[in-house]
Amino acid sequence: MKEEMSSVDVYASLRELAELEGAWVDKIYQPTPSELRLKLRALSKGRVDLVLASNRIHITSFPLPAPKTPSNFAMSLRKHLSGGKIRKISQHEFDRIVEITVEREKPFRIISEMFHKGNVILVDEESRIVALMKPVDVSTRTLRRGEIYSYPPETVNPLKLDYETFSEILRSSSSDVVRTIATRLNFGGVYAEEICLRAGVEKNRKMDELREGDFERLFEALKDIFRSIESSPEPQIVMKDGRMIDVTPISLLRYDSFEKKYFSSFQEALDSYFSSIMIEAGLQRAESGRREKLLRQKEQQEKAVEKFEKEIEFYSRLGDWIYENYLEIQEILKRASVGESHPWIRRVDPKEKKVYISAFGREIPLRYDMSVEKNASIFYERVKVAKNKKEGALKALQETLKKLESLREDEEILIPQRAVRKKDRWFYRYRWFISSEGLLAVGGKDADSNEELVKKYMEKNDIFFHADVHGAPAVILKTEGKNFTEKTIFETAVFAVSYSSLWKAGAYSGDCYWVYPDQVSKTPESGEYLPKGAFVIRGERNYIRNVPLKLSIGIEISDETRLMCGPETAVEKWCKYHVSIVPGDVDKNAASRRIHEIFRERCDPEDRRIVKEVASPSEILKVLPPGGVMIVESD
Repeated sequence: MKEEMSSVDVYASLRELAELEGAWVDKIYQPTPSELRLKLRALSKGRVDLVLASNRIHITSFPLPAPKTPSNFAMSLRKHLSGGKIRKISQHEFDRIVEITVEREKPFRIISEMFHKGNVILVDEESRIVALMKPVDVSTRTLRRGEIYSYPPETVNPLKLDYETFSEILRSSSSDVVRTIATRLNFGGVYAEEICLRAGVEKNRKMDELREGDFERLFEALKDIFRSIESSPEPQIVMKDGRMIDVTPISLLRYDSFEKKYFSSFQEALDSYFSSIMIEAGLQRAESGRREKLLRQKEQQEKAVEKFEKEIEFYSRLGDWIYENYLEIQEILKRASVGESHPWIRRVDPKEKKVYISAFGREIPLRYDMSVEKNASIFYERVKVAKNKKEGALKALQETLKKLESLREDEEILIPQRAVRKKDRWFYRYRWFISSEGLLAVGGKDADSNEELVKKYMEKNDIFFHADVHGAPAVILKTEGKNFTEKTIFETAVFAVSYSSLWKAGAYSGDCYWVYPDQVSKTPESGEYLPKGAFVIRGERNYIRNVPLKLSIGIEISDETRLMCGPETAVEKWCKYHVSIVPGDVDKNAASRRIHEIFRERCDPEDRRIVKEVASPSEILKVLPPGGVMIVESD
């Protein structure tokens, strides 16, 4: 599995990151000792987070929480760079070194080194070190605050090579082809092997075994790598047996037979790949130690509660059974006290004054020196003891559950969380959904919003829907001249009847009609009165009969993060997580809490913050239809 970006990857990444030139630096923070994050405002992309880590550089959609107390290094960077403008992003001599020039009153350079254990250095216009993530003191160079920054020993830049220099480097090597290209030309093992494959040259051949044509094909293959990145990129994650093993900006011959997941940009591919690695590592940390101990504790407490419940049931039954068999028990006690036998007696213990009888599949001890009532009271007393113990075990279990919940929240810090992207849309103050064919349908919430919706937002190309029942929202399908089918018509009808009074009445289906805007009027017939939120429909109505009342609540995670409630087919099309509901007798408050729990149970670790913010019980409550609910999808 790839653990760090190669020089080729850095080159490909920076071709896309060039669009951040001109962006403003809003904030800088250091979530981990080896990682820096820059919050930027870019004209072309809006707000973005840029990761500068020991092994990678890319835009991320998985923001990490900033430490409560910023590091000294982050504070120093903020002091010199906040509010500054990025002028240039470049790679130093095809090395794993990226330089970001930021200008405020004067220019500074952020130098990110992605080799060894990584480093980030801030230098001024004279290359003097102003701040650095960690000092360096090795034989080849020293990096300390106040000193002039020096690059590591330079390697060959293949972007500047001509054929003569290339062949001379290879011919002078005593190693084989692949190792020479990987180390002397700074390509790394994967891309060095790819060059050999594209050139048709056996990678383990020694240089003195190659002919002139071999050198020419190798040089052409090297250039072809860069041509592919520049003109025909295919960003992808490479999978083997369902696990990620590599992320590349182009398709490689060595991975021809492997499963691949393609992305629209190398930034997205890098973010998905490295964030997934961080998520897995975070889960492993979160699931070890404290979590395991709490889970064991929870299991023990649940078993204790179950044990006490069984004791309560057993001793209650036993006490009742003694009274139900009062005369028989009285006879047994009498006979046992004088040493006589009885069919129910199994054995007698004179020393303890106990007689053992068979009941409920076990031996039950009774005191023959006590009355029937006293014997029954012994077992009822045990019921009280078991109830008290159960109560204590339940309290302990609740505490453990709270700790597990707290730990789960801590995991959101350990695990990178997908960013919540909210936008303000005019239709969010109404009922709404996006049809499976991409059209917006909007419905009123009450008489006032029905009036407003029709008056302000219904246009000539739209379609007006209404359930054929009193107490239903005005619903407008915004067509915007787009093509659509009966599927969208039916989905909007489902939406219209589901938010009507039919839901509260517990109906399974209802009728709906649709008309064109010019058939909808606020002018009543002469002598008639038209209440607020009602409309006069003139002309033929197009009916859809027996429309089912069923909705789905879903969380859309794409360019925008939002909660949507609408017909199943539409919500399932756009939403990553969804739960279906029908009319029922579960209170809306209880239903909203349960739906939130289902989302939390189903969501990926990186989406927990989204569920918490976008699909909280209070937010879910806002989109539920009027009346009781039954959840029909909870697995």
